[in-house]
Amino acid sequence: MKIKKHIYWDLRLDPVEYPKIIKNIYFKINLDNRNLFVNWIDKISKKGQKDLDWWVSLPPSRHPYMSKIHHKICVLETLKKISNLKYSINIILSEKNLLSIIFNWSKNNKKDIKLIYKKKEDKFTKYFIFLKAIFFSFFIFLYIKFFIKKVEINKKIKNNILIDTFASNESVKKEKLYLGLDDFLKRKKIQNVFFVPTFIVESNLLNTINIINLHNERKCLFKEHYLSFKDLLFSWAHVLRVKKYVKKYERFKNWDLSSILSEELLSLNQYNSTISGILNFRFAKNLYNQNIKINKYVNWFENQIIDKGWNLGFRQFYPNCSSLGYQGFLYHGQYINLNPSKFEKVAKVIPETIINPGKSYVKLRKEFCKSLKVQVGPALYFQDIFKDYNKKKSIEILLILSGIKYLDLKLIGLTTYFLKKNKDIKLVIKTHPILPKEKIKDRNIDLLKNQIIFSNEKLSALLKKTKISICSGPTSGTIESIAYNCFLIIPVMEPYDELNLKLLKIPKKFYSVVYNKNELLVELKKNLANNKNNYINKRLISKLFESTTDKKLYMFVK
Repeated sequence: MKIKKHIYWDLRLDPVEYPKIIKNIYFKINLDNRNLFVNWIDKISKKGQKDLDWWVSLPPSRHPYMSKIHHKICVLETLKKISNLKYSINIILSEKNLLSIIFNWSKNNKKDIKLIYKKKEDKFTKYFIFLKAIFFSFFIFLYIKFFIKKVEINKKIKNNILIDTFASNESVKKEKLYLGLDDFLKRKKIQNVFFVPTFIVESNLLNTINIINLHNERKCLFKEHYLSFKDLLFSWAHVLRVKKYVKKYERFKNWDLSSILSEELLSLNQYNSTISGILNFRFAKNLYNQNIKINKYVNWFENQIIDKGWNLGFRQFYPNCSSLGYQGFLYHGQYINLNPSKFEKVAKVIPETIINPGKSYVKLRKEFCKSLKVQVGPALYFQDIFKDYNKKKSIEILLILSGIKYLDLKLIGLTTYFLKKNKDIKLVIKTHPILPKEKIKDRNIDLLKNQIIFSNEKLSALLKKTKISICSGPTSGTIESIAYNCFLIIPVMEPYDELNLKLLKIPKKFYSVVYNKNELLVELKKNLANNKNNYINKRLISKLFESTTDKKLYMFVK
């Protein structure tokens, strides 16, 4: 009798750490199931088409780092494949609903699967997140109401324009997301355009106060001035109203995922986004009730929960208002939510027109909705690319982090392995604003502190003097590295890491992909010794990045 091989699959780990045979199958299924998954989410969304409570919950968000439904589908489909390969499978997991689905499936199909349940120890975390979200929204509301002078919108003016943005330390003096647009408005003396900031939850309230005060000096329009305490209460009570969607749902293939959907619907993990999405909707409603006329709005469009509340509100109460969704970032296929679906268009939870920062992204944005209206607009944040500069290579290796913690820690682990074997090499690390240096805990950083330099310089300034850049995951650093003539090495951490640059038709001579620390070591040694220069042609850059002119800027404010 042939002895079965054993596979130990720990579902608490990230997919990149799965056993190789499982990881390969999982990655392929993740890519192959994208359309099926989006179509299924569209189907189950039909009963909630006009319901704000549905759209500001996790399942219809399709956000891969917030909602885990697509991931769990890929796990189940991978299990189905691997169970046919005559393995004895041991699965470690910490989620009861997923355990129940796998147990019933394996029993019904007579599969040799051993399930090991490890209970989570974070039962108070979700309540902390919930209370923190409520406290933060209440604090922002009270501070602005009592200490910030209200910016009034002239009710007699019919062509008012609102621009949705996010407030941060980097945007206190000048607008960051729509870089240069505020200067353009001042230069052209355009006074009917209002930036409307959303504040990001943080623990340092003094810093939050400072951000509010400085944005007030910029004459931003604070939506809190147009909200009431009743609106806040309504947003906080979403957790009660959403229970109406705890029910049986249409199967995905043969999988009954109703329990997983219900678990996510009641999840409090992204409750701040839910509150913000609801308040965006109520903001639009209150403007309408106060007879304030809005001719156009621009949504910073990541197609997240917050955006769905904004778009549903303005498109419901201002149906004749022109709506633009500006995607001022580059293409990240990992974010399945960035590409709108057919039903999202029907439900009007997305803007009428999507603006992308380069010609290369237009077709890709239509992945799930071929009739989506997509236009090319200026790549406002990336205009440095069009400026002349002298390429230097004073930085041998630059590690660009994405802000997604597990990916960043994995990248640090790979690159520090190389440093340990090459004591004469220094590594410059560029962190992401959402995950600063202080939040990254890795003992290798301390052990190799003489070889590692953390930089606060702007990424474009670093890339101008970098020979080799390393990055992975959803970051503009991949495309920017190539645009600034750095050789790019991509450690494959997620299914789309290999595919992004292929879809953008970027020649392979500008980059390489690696799958483990030894391949990275070989690739780094080879390219450190290579003194050839591969300069990207301007025609390709012009497809990836649209230059800014006054005529193009008028698309936001006319």
